[in-house]
Amino acid sequence: MKDDINNNPAHESILRSIYQHELIKIPSYFYHSTLISVYSLLETTLNLICEEFIQTTSFPLTLKHFAGGNIIDKSKVFLSKVASLDMSKVNKQWVEITKFQKLRNFIVHQNCILQLDSKDGKIKSNQINLLNGIGNIKIDTNDGTFILLNSKPILNFLNHIDEFIHEIIMQLGENSYPDFDDIFRTREHYGDNLPF
Repeated sequence: MKDDINNNPAHESILRSIYQHELIKIPSYFYHSTLISVYSLLETTLNLICEEFIQTTSFPLTLKHFAGGNIIDKSKVFLSKVASLDMSKVNKQWVEITKFQKLRNFIVHQNCILQLDSKDGKIKSNQINLLNGIGNIKIDTNDGTFILLNSKPILNFLNHIDEFIHEIIMQLGENSYPDFDDIFRTREHYGDNLPF
């Protein structure tokens, strides 16, 4: 092998390049799976909130009866139309959650490969704008792949979820219980004390 390297030194640089490229990806696998888990936690939490409302009010329908392609969309419709929550109070968080929903879908359904425009063969600009807007994401324009570079997008997502769920719980509590108090007044934001 040493003779091969001496005879063809360019081959070594190719191996080094492959190694460096893959080395950068390893932490991103953790970030990607964490983002997917956080998204699943959001789905589960919204489903639990809606199911609790259905059970305590004996409402005759379930989330399956509502429009929307996924639990998050159906929950928003349900909470707005049935539970009469003012969803305008969480518009900012909703916009951010839908961005992370698209990011999650790129990871899960497209294996972190962005779609190319059929006209020019380049990555679609709306996808680049979305990822750049989330931040801390490296896009490889050569192969159309992307990776999360650190935990900042996940922490950002968690904070939006926290604000979103908090407002929903507050509205449900205030609408249902006259003496409802903000039990989350002392809740902690995630900051940077996660183990990654």
